[in-house]
Amino acid sequence: MPCLSVDKNLTRLGYGGGYFDKLRRDNDWRNVPCIGVLTSSCVSKTPLTRAEWDVPLSGFITEKEIFV
Repeated sequence: MPCLSVDKNLTRLGYGGGYFDKLRRDNDWRNVPCIGVLTSSCVSKTPLTRAEWDVPLSGFITEKEIFV
């Protein structure tokens, strides 16, 4: 899943359209694992703001770590 940033609570900062969150709220997609792929410099050291409609990732992968 594309993301601009993610934190260790698996809150994802996307591109602002809400398309992936809408998809992931659907019951058919809710249990499908969703992994963010980004560089380690984009992993936030502080918690990101989560809106009520945001669906957390299942994990993320960078060039330095796999976090699930």
